[in-house]
Amino acid sequence: MLKAVISSIFVIIQINYSFGNYKPANSSEEFKLMLAIKNNDFGTIENLLSNNLVSLNGHYEGKTFVIWAAIYDKPEVINMLVSFGADLSKKCNLGYTIEEHCMANKSMKALAEIIVLTS
Repeated sequence: MLKAVISSIFVIIQINYSFGNYKPANSSEEFKLMLAIKNNDFGTIENLLSNNLVSLNGHYEGKTFVIWAAIYDKPEVINMLVSFGADLSKKCNLGYTIEEHCMANKSMKALAEIIVLTS
């Protein structure tokens, strides 16, 4: 029984990997996106998202990338991420909204951008 379960898991991983669906958690591309968000590196952000190298609405260290942009108070990055399909309604792993992260981190420019985008 255990051998069958392990074999099934291996087959699923192998299928996902062969079709390009397998991405390890906290991959180097996700780390690059985090640095690009922090440094307003729009070229890198566009490259990573245009080539589908990162799951935009996935979680990196418990938060979506748009939440990280809000925490770093990067309204222009938030706007760009939304144009690529970032979901402003997704919460972090602890259940906090993007607005709550803005308030906790005193990210008022980001909060203003989010209010404009959701109005």
